[in-house]
Amino acid sequence: MQEYMRVNSQIANASNIYSKLSPLIKTMAAKPDNWWASRKRYGKLTENLIRSYVSSRLRDIKLKGRAESDKAIEKLISDKKRELPTDILRFVEQNRSVWAQFLYETASRLDNDALVGVFVPLIYGGVISRKNSSGEMFGVVDFDSRNDKKTINERINNAISAIYELKRRGITAILIYGDPNEIYSERLLSLYLSSPTEVFIIVERESNANEKGGYNRESGKAAYKREILAALGRAKNVFIILDGDGEEMKGKSGALSSYGVLHGFSASLGEKIARAAQKGSAVAIFDRSISLDGVLTGVSRAKISSDSILSLMPGSIISFASHPSLPICLPDLFELLLVVQFANSCSNVREIIRILV
Repeated sequence: MQEYMRVNSQIANASNIYSKLSPLIKTMAAKPDNWWASRKRYGKLTENLIRSYVSSRLRDIKLKGRAESDKAIEKLISDKKRELPTDILRFVEQNRSVWAQFLYETASRLDNDALVGVFVPLIYGGVISRKNSSGEMFGVVDFDSRNDKKTINERINNAISAIYELKRRGITAILIYGDPNEIYSERLLSLYLSSPTEVFIIVERESNANEKGGYNRESGKAAYKREILAALGRAKNVFIILDGDGEEMKGKSGALSSYGVLHGFSASLGEKIARAAQKGSAVAIFDRSISLDGVLTGVSRAKISSDSILSLMPGSIISFASHPSLPICLPDLFELLLVVQFANSCSNVREIIRILV
């Protein structure tokens, strides 16, 4: 039997944030034109159309250069003039040049198909539309390191069953948490590849294995087996998070980048990690030392009005929006996911399903 739990280690940390966000969300939800009421049900056809459009725009930017990214930003502003609040529209217009440059660098540096495969279903199927009617976006399948009574094949069988259950519930982003032996098994790699409407956020726990695992720890050995990198490169809907602070992270990042696999780091932000993330396909650093509770300090005291939405934004978000660059520095991963789901569900969903396998 699979063990169903709730991700609760971060609930205590998130509770303070919930208490700050709840009145803000309730105030915004009371408006007749509130964002939650306007969200439509998920449609696979619509997602495919969005994929095609985004893919075409990224390809044009990559081929034609910066001028094309300027056109894309200009079109975005033009299309959203009737939808965006005045202060946000003004902010976007003031920073159009830096965002055009960021868009050009992103399209030129990262695998375009992976950008589409990861972010279109996550944003459209999780944030913009209602794929899950209750507002759930995330589910966790955890190869619990304490569960040593089952064989690895039994655990992989349970993981596959758990993933199908989360897909059935309309969960868009599925976190797979385990060591390389488990998360990069042939059957799971095949499942990632055959599930293009879901995003798999794969948190790679450090393994004690040598060549038996997904990567080799001996000096001079490749960071990952070639067949694993090839499968991840073909899937296009996986985002790998390397969990650790060691020098080994640089080798893994380089290997993933060579196959265009989008990835990030979950670490105490250090100089080595920062340097490693500046190149290749690294998108984000989830810094364990950053708390959302601290980031949101003062936000809960802001007054809400239709023309001052920016007053609700933490300073770090405003700073990134003014000077966007990769990798994006973000707070702790699970705390962030809890709060995103809380806000996405109009404060109705406070926990994330976690299935131990």
